Amino acid sequence: MTWLLPALLHQRALSAPRFAAMLRGRGYAISDSQVYRLLKRTPRRYDHALLVAACSVLECTVADLLQFEPGSSAGTLAPPAFRLPGA
Repeated sequence: MTWLLPALLHQRALSAPRFAAMLRGRGYAISDSQVYRLLKRTPRRYDHALLVAACSVLECTVADLLQFEPGSSAGTLAPPAFRLPGA
């Protein structure tokens, strides 16, 4: 997965503190330093509430924030630990 939030904020000329304030205005509790980390590193996990708040603030979709890359090892899931009946 490619995390597109940094590029999206850059395109919209939004600073990290301004974006954090907008998220807080939508009821998502986040500090400026947490937003800086979101912009500097690709999250290992994606918080549903953050994605909803970011999409609301930026008037975009999740597809504008994340790009799936087929064949990427980062998106590889471990095989299931169980087998379905008949499988």
